[in-house]
Amino acid sequence: MKSGGIPRLSLRLLTVVGCGVLLVACATETPEPETAAETEQAIQIRTLSEAEVIRGASANGSPRMIADLLFAALQALDADRLLTPMNDNAHDRFQRVLSFDPDNVIALEGLEDIVLRYVELAQDASRQGLFEEAETLLGRARYVNPAHPAIVEAGDLLQAEKDSGDLFFELNAG
Repeated sequence: MKSGGIPRLSLRLLTVVGCGVLLVACATETPEPETAAETEQAIQIRTLSEAEVIRGASANGSPRMIADLLFAALQALDADRLLTPMNDNAHDRFQRVLSFDPDNVIALEGLEDIVLRYVELAQDASRQGLFEEAETLLGRARYVNPAHPAIVEAGDLLQAEKDSGDLFFELNAG
């Protein structure tokens, strides 16, 4: 009952002992901190801002990255992707630029343009008697800049249209 000159029982015992040695060698021990104060000093968790996350992934808010974000934001603005779709809209991109450069004139003007575009769309909807849609559009403008004076003016115009008593008919060409 020998397998190559080594008894089977010895071979099994050798295998078990070898596995045990490997497990012990691979086991890692974590040193315990001496005091609670050292633990608090060793572990400090904080939430990163969006700019810090992007900086870690790319070149520190480089002028090229900001220019690329501004270009993409202006394209989204031209395509009326103002607040949607998520992560591919003008508002998000302008805000990302401002997280790197809070005084960026192009990004600030871009946010202003978003508000004015929503106000324009709300006024068009109001003139057509689409009052709920106009309210929704003004709400989106308020989301971008709640203190913008054009929103108040558009809200007043919307209320005047509602109070006018004009009848609106939808004509179907069919």
